[in-house]
Amino acid sequence: MKNGKITVRFDDIPAGTYGVCLLDDENENGKMDYSFFIPQEGFGFSNYYHKGMSKPKFDSFKFDLDSGVHKVVEIKIRYM
Repeated sequence: MKNGKITVRFDDIPAGTYGVCLLDDENENGKMDYSFFIPQEGFGFSNYYHKGMSKPKFDSFKFDLDSGVHKVVEIKIRYM
């Protein structure tokens, strides 16, 4: 992490529609942990800040990727 940001670069991804979701799996158990249906670990979605309690629909965080074009996708991690 540098200046509060993590940069990940993917090369040679085919053009298409994508969505990215992120989990800060703090205890490294491979899943999202909940307490009374409230997430206990950070999560985020591509170009979308989730404010609801149910998971968002793909249309809310999808983006188009064109071949050979540099694309920046921002994910803001939410902790509840």
